Order: sequence, then C-alpha cells, then structure tokens
Amino acid sequence: MEARSVLVLCFACLSVFTGARGDKKDIYAKIVDLVAPGKEFLTEDALLSVFERLENRVQCSGVSCGKCLSVDHLSQLLSNYSSSQGLQMEDFFTVAPACCLFLSAPLETCRAIQEGRWGVETDHFIEMIYGHDHDHNNTTDHPPHGDIGESEGLEMMFYEMEKFYQPETHEPCLTMKDILEESSHQHGDHTHTELDSVMGNVLYHALRGDCMKAHHLPEQQYFLDYIFSHFGSDNLMLHGMTV
Repeated sequence: MEARSVLVLCFACLSVFTGARGDKKDIYAKIVDLVAPGKEFLTEDALLSVFERLENRVQCSGVSCGKCLSVDHLSQLLSNYSSSQGLQMEDFFTVAPACCLFLSAPLETCRAIQEGRWGVETDHFIEMIYGHDHDHNNTTDHPPHGDIGESEGLEMMFYEMEKFYQPETHEPCLTMKDILEESSHQHGDHTHTELDSVMGNVLYHALRGDCMKAHHLPEQQYFLDYIFSHFGSDNLMLHGMTV
C-alpha cells in the first residue's frame, strides 16, 4: 500500500513538471536568477542590466545599433511602474514583447521610443505576430492574446532577429520550434503555447547570448545527396553542373 502511494506521488510530480515547461512563473524566475541572483524580482539595477545586455546583443553593420532602452521610457509600456517595486512578473510579460521588438527591429524601436510610441508599436508588433491587421479593423485598444504556433508573423520575427542579434555562441542553435516547445504547457489533452511565454523565453536566451534562428539548415549530406541524385554519381564533371 505504501509503495503504491509513493508511485502515485511520483506520477503526480512528473505530471506537474511536464505540464509546467512554459509556466510564466518559472520563466520569470530564471530571468531574475540570471540578472539578479538572490533577488525575488527584477530590481531597477537588474532592469538596467537587462537593457544593457540587449543593447550589446544587437549589431548594425558590425557596431552597436544605439542605446535607447531606459527605465525612464517604461512609462510608454506601463502605467504604474515604480523604481522601488521594480518589475514584477505581470509587468515583465508586458515589457518582454517590447524588448523582442527591439531585438528584431532595433533602429525602428529606438525611433519609436524617442517619439513616445514604444507601447503603440509593441501592440502593432503583437498583432503582426498573430496575423491581425491593425490598420483599420481593430475594435479594441488592447493587443490580441491566446495560443500561438508557428505563425508567419513569429517566423518573420526570428528572421529579422537574425539580421541584428549577435549571440555569444553559435552552437548549439535554438530554432523557433525549440522555443515554442520550451514555451508550451500541457492542460488536459491539449498543449498550449502562450505568446507571453514565447517572448519571455526569447528574452531569456537573448540575455544569455544563446544562438537563435528561425530554422535549422539541412545537414551538409542533404546537399551532397541532392547534387548526386540530380546529376548522377557517374562521371560527375564540373561542366555537367553548369548546364
């Protein structure tokens, strides 16, 4: 009887840990641990570290794209930010998409910040990822929410990030699919992936300097197999490849 109880407890624990992969509390906690070890929330000093790391991660023609991220500009995203309270979890997931916007379009983001439009452009960015048209058809002032998958908008964000984002290491490289899997959580029979979790994990890996890209290129053998299947392995000559 005791052994059975232990077995049930083990399965329960396994279910909890399996279903919590994309848990926002865990994502927030690991970012706090990364930039402010020992703290329970993102202090203002930790936020300054976050912004400095992100600014160092984006490069335009080999040089920094500029330094425009500041706690002074958080009022464009948050209505109640207080330096004494720092950035609590709920507000962090409001700021995370704005930081991902910076990673994928640093020059445009800096221009928007200077013009006081960071919040507006972040809402448009979220709508683009979901595939919504924000020009005339919106009936709400709030960006959409809900599950996200391998959407064209999310793929575009990763492609744009590849133009500017400079990782500290190039191997191994996380793909969009890897980030989505890392951000998912199981709820009953369904797997859910919230955009908040995706943005939080992208930001986490950017702060670490991890390599991220939209997709992996096929292995070298794939291209060799294609060449030999297309031209034939017998008498494969250079002039044959130029035809």
